[in-house]
Amino acid sequence: MEVIDAILSEFPCKDLSEDYEEICTLGSGCFGVVKKVRCLATDKLYACKMTDLELSNTTSEAVQ
Repeated sequence: MEVIDAILSEFPCKDLSEDYEEICTLGSGCFGVVKKVRCLATDKLYACKMTDLELSNTTSEAVQ
């Protein structure tokens, strides 16, 4: 769980463009897009999934 907590602490719910540079799109699916990003403070690379919450809520309601 330490790894997950560390990752979540680096991605607070805010505008990521302040702290991360988008490099390219890695893929997309029904619920969003996965982008390759670089942390401006550490120069580390990450995959960031940008989820369309409105679409995912609609689909989960339909499944229930």
